[in-house]
Amino acid sequence: MNSKLMNSIRMSAKPMNSTHDSSSAPQISTPDSSAPVSRCIYLNNAATSYPKPVEVLNSLQTFLTAPPLQISRGNFESQSTDLISGCRQLLANLFNAPDPNRIIFTSGATESLNLALRGLPLKGRHVITTAIEHNSVLRPLKTMERDGLITLSIVPCDLNGSVSPQSIEDIITSCSGASVTRTSAPHYMASAPESRAIDPESITIPTANRIIGAIVVNHCSNVTGVVNDIGAIGTIARKNGISFIVDASQSAGVHTIDVERMNIDILAFTGHKSLYGIQGIGALYIRNGIELTPLKTGGTGVRSDYLYQPESMPMYYEAGTQNLPGICSLFHGITHILEKGMDNLRLRRENLVHQMKSHLMKHDAVRVWPDENNGTQWAPPDPTCLFSFIVSGIDPSDIGYILDENYGIIVRTGLHCAPLIHEHIGTSPAGSVRVSPSFFTTDKEVETFNSAMDDILEMVSQA
Repeated sequence: MNSKLMNSIRMSAKPMNSTHDSSSAPQISTPDSSAPVSRCIYLNNAATSYPKPVEVLNSLQTFLTAPPLQISRGNFESQSTDLISGCRQLLANLFNAPDPNRIIFTSGATESLNLALRGLPLKGRHVITTAIEHNSVLRPLKTMERDGLITLSIVPCDLNGSVSPQSIEDIITSCSGASVTRTSAPHYMASAPESRAIDPESITIPTANRIIGAIVVNHCSNVTGVVNDIGAIGTIARKNGISFIVDASQSAGVHTIDVERMNIDILAFTGHKSLYGIQGIGALYIRNGIELTPLKTGGTGVRSDYLYQPESMPMYYEAGTQNLPGICSLFHGITHILEKGMDNLRLRRENLVHQMKSHLMKHDAVRVWPDENNGTQWAPPDPTCLFSFIVSGIDPSDIGYILDENYGIIVRTGLHCAPLIHEHIGTSPAGSVRVSPSFFTTDKEVETFNSAMDDILEMVSQA
């Protein structure tokens, strides 16, 4: 977008106070003042959730003002152990994991996924992943491929970011040396506006007789919000004896995940999104029978006379000081979810997304994802807790800037650390505007967003 048009829109857009009633916004206190300040309209919960539930904030204040809890290192051992084991048990219950000690605390999904991908014995094997993955999956795998450790297939998606389980099964079949009958329908519909038609023949099919070491799939796209059928993919993986790794960064705390029923071998997730924890905490579930090489070794507070990492679970993977504030926040975040009801929290967010998407779709210049009119090859997308959009004639980053500068609305713009999906849905290289409300987002805030977008779209049309 040219600078003259951009400056015109910035100057003509209504100022924040004309559309945002700060008196009705939730109030918070600044660290250095007891005076309340207006909360921004935060629509970037796919990055990190805000605000946190009050019980999370209260528990952290209590935790951080009390004497430090040190697991297995002092008088507060029982308190810290109760917190850690209690959080493991909550996570095990949430995901139907049979053994809480198979849940490993990490710094987040990136560390969890690196532990899974680097820890599995994948050298010389083939790995299947998808075009919707976050860079926390793509970068480790591409690095391993570049270093000659693995070969890699990347399964494409349709125009909503949905991955076909059949495409994954086709690659498995081709690795066994059997012939593959490809679907005649393209994975991307050429008739969709601004889309890039991709022939099914462009799927990377490995040579026969390769051993597949892992299938790595994102449960929920952080760009379109579409939820993939990991149950069907898990069945395919288990039937073929392939380790199945699921990135649940966007879906944990939102959608039902049953590691037993869905045949998930390794589940990676972060705590600071829809589990309502703070940044810097995540976890990894490892099914019994799967052993990973640890990423790190060091102190555990027990067996200090032993010069090798104790091999008992979970300390085999948890060297160093535990992030107890993070675990505390995660414990109370999950408790909040269980008390409110995960379905209730999700349905509220889906309703807010529907209100904003429906409003934007009234404008011809706007294109949204997901949208059943995008020519999806498989089932129409279910309701989602986030969505992306673009506007003809204006860069996504400019929309984000105007929303922030003029209306106090925080969204996310760009590629969202998931570059390949944008190549497939037609939004590369600029990416999209991503909108992700919270359970705490108010109807008035949604109205403010809709009104702000009306202003921006009117200025674009007049430019």
